[in-house]
Amino acid sequence: MNIPRLPFGSVALAAAILTLSPLQDGGIARAQQGETVARAVRAEVAPRLDGRDDDAVWAIAPVSDQFYQFSPGEALPARFRTAFRVAYDDRTLYVFVRAYDPRPDSIVALLSRRDVKTPSEWLKVVVDGYHDRRTGLQFMVNPAGVKRDANIYSDVVEREKQREMIENQTRQLTRQAEKLAVQQKEQERLTKQMQALLDSTEAGFYGMDTDGNCTFINRAGARMLGYKPKELIGRQMHQIVHYRRRDGSKYPQNECPIFLASQRGKSAAADDEVFWKRDGTPVAVEYSTSPIHQDGQHRGAVVAFTDITQRIAAQRAIKESEERKSAVLRSTLDSIISMDANGIVIEFNPGDSPHKAEPALVVSKEQTAAWMADAGLVPSEDISLFPDKYFVVYRRK
Repeated sequence: MNIPRLPFGSVALAAAILTLSPLQDGGIARAQQGETVARAVRAEVAPRLDGRDDDAVWAIAPVSDQFYQFSPGEALPARFRTAFRVAYDDRTLYVFVRAYDPRPDSIVALLSRRDVKTPSEWLKVVVDGYHDRRTGLQFMVNPAGVKRDANIYSDVVEREKQREMIENQTRQLTRQAEKLAVQQKEQERLTKQMQALLDSTEAGFYGMDTDGNCTFINRAGARMLGYKPKELIGRQMHQIVHYRRRDGSKYPQNECPIFLASQRGKSAAADDEVFWKRDGTPVAVEYSTSPIHQDGQHRGAVVAFTDITQRIAAQRAIKESEERKSAVLRSTLDSIISMDANGIVIEFNPGDSPHKAEPALVVSKEQTAAWMADAGLVPSEDISLFPDKYFVVYRRK
């Protein structure tokens, strides 16, 4: 077989495995399903090996160009067109190949010994002389004119396939690893962003798995409980912070709304319970818990809680103030009436007026003035100048 040296300045190279058939009239035919067949024509005059297709035989030899990729996209259509024609005579098989490349200057051509395999571009023609798809002859030439040939046996073919398969798998694993690295980097960014958000709030947050073990807690939450965040990760939160009730009695885990929410995927909330700090002292909290769902499955719960000690103290102070005011109003001999800006009585104690037995009235400003006049009371100042909310003391005439 003679392979001409081609003008590589204007062509690229491709690999071809040919099934030749002299039975077809021309072009490419399908001998069997999935098998591409090209027709070889007899050359009455041997073509010149000059890389040109102006010989008479090339004018009648059918052009075949239905190539598919072997690597990297196995069985995908070729990116660039490669056309070939085949001729023969009594001694020689001729193959003329024209490959099209939009960038011929990028063709890799390395000069080397013919028994050294180089990362060059190669034109390969494989002849399966016995048509057994197990053995064959391989002829190769690269753009630098280096020629190679080899006998192919089934074990060589299998090794080559295995090598290609390993290379493909390596490339796939590399791409997957790169994609995974990008995803992990994005996950780390989101985790840091979420942690920064949690650490910027004064409220406490912690997460639990379905067994009630802590999966995360922000700094504010750990600080309220007297711990560092890393000291609570992986620990059973009920046994650490919610094991006793407000009165100090034991709080069974199977009665804890937070633990039950983490197991059943339900929400819960309370504003009258306590968490127990590291030093054994209670802290009054308001909490709410919400389930965590991922991919349609229940994964645990997240708990938000706030120290309401100051709120309770303020509420207690307001209550005590109201009680003291009520005591003063009940004990004074003066009549004290509280009205809004519209003159509506909102609070009233009769004092020692003759109307002690009457309940507090809700009436207009004018009605109130008339009623006070009938009761023998006079306002301490002009009623039209009263502020939005006030207490006015009336004395008997």
